Amino acid sequence: CFLVDRDYFCLVEHIFVYLFVCLNIKGCSAEALVLRSTLHMPNNKKAVSLFRVLFIIYSLLIIFFMFISFHRTDMADFNTYRLSLEINSIPLWMPKKISMLWIFSIGNVLAFASFGVLLPESFPQLFRSYWRSAAAFFAAIIFLEFMQMVTVLGSFDVEDILVNFLGFTIGFTAWRQGRKADNFFKSILIFIACIFLMTIALLFCAEFINKFLL
Repeated sequence: CFLVDRDYFCLVEHIFVYLFVCLNIKGCSAEALVLRSTLHMPNNKKAVSLFRVLFIIYSLLIIFFMFISFHRTDMADFNTYRLSLEINSIPLWMPKKISMLWIFSIGNVLAFASFGVLLPESFPQLFRSYWRSAAAFFAAIIFLEFMQMVTVLGSFDVEDILVNFLGFTIGFTAWRQGRKADNFFKSILIFIACIFLMTIALLFCAEFINKFLL
């Protein structure tokens, strides 16, 4: 204890106690039960700091994929701005066989689902509400799409914005449902199940809309 920062030593100790509680091991103290509810609270400073680091890293990763990856600089046409303001279809469908195009399309959903978790967990005082966090995400994705067009490293495409926003909504909804669980492991399972089921439902709905409504 004398060689390690006391705060971090206590944090490790609390994590082990918390794991015991999550596993429903008998004989845990009342202090452990209080700790479990504390670690679930949104204003836990260490948890918020961790989520903020993850938020920054993940945001940089998304920016890399949007502006640098896939040989974007080699394929850029510096004489043309690409802009699409029409929704001709929702670029999602149930695949008859897995293709790179389908993987790319579903990636446009799932990659942005993470922000439905990272945004409210990183800034709990600002973005606990769906509408407030959705507005912030919507503004951010419009800005990134605009920058893709201006830098000619991509296009401003409202279909992409729609799919990205649906991904965020799936992530936020799954996160909110997961937080209702009484322990960490149940929370993770509920979150994964919600992501899976809502993504499948979205693919079916998109295919139906593309066939009969658009």
